[in-house]
Amino acid sequence: MIIAIDGPAGSGKSSAARLLAERLDLPYLNSGLLFRALAWVCLECNVDINDSLACAEVTRQLILEIPDHERVVVSYGSIKSQHLANELRSQAVDEAVHVIASLPDVRREIRILQRTIAKAQGGVVEGRTIGIHVFPDADVKFWLMADADVRLARVASQRGAETASIMMARDEHDATRKHEPMLPANDAIHVDSSTINLEEVVEHMIKHIKKEIV
Repeated sequence: MIIAIDGPAGSGKSSAARLLAERLDLPYLNSGLLFRALAWVCLECNVDINDSLACAEVTRQLILEIPDHERVVVSYGSIKSQHLANELRSQAVDEAVHVIASLPDVRREIRILQRTIAKAQGGVVEGRTIGIHVFPDADVKFWLMADADVRLARVASQRGAETASIMMARDEHDATRKHEPMLPANDAIHVDSSTINLEEVVEHMIKHIKKEIV
């Protein structure tokens, strides 16, 4: 079973996806970690993050392991089994990741990675375009959203006001970019987390999954 969860920053999709995966005893894949790991490697190796072909080549040679939902282990060139956690949340990566994630060649290569990881044993896959471009045939698709002021407050409380502003700007960029914009799939189930807590969000999702699978 593959469950796709998409949505903007601060909608609660990562927390919901982790808890949903736990409740359903499924693997969990945060696709944003793949883009963030790539951004970190490109910055570390002085690869031009605006060069789609160069970044795609890095992606093809990148070896990734995801031991849990917060860490990625990367190997690339002289970088050997580097464990990344806090590095993935740095301001430099925050600023670079939306550039990298907009590159068509990079998105194609990351999509291959996502499908390889998730198709092996299924899972809950969360991101921004999973339901449309990565797993259009997912068993169930969700679009998690919340009011803009709620999302801004959530991100600011977790990562600070400056990072919140950067991530809100990324949402606007991703929603309006020409290549693979961040939009809900036509058959996605919309869940508004503005006024409900995490447990309620996940319970709502589980009810829909039971209906769809049966």
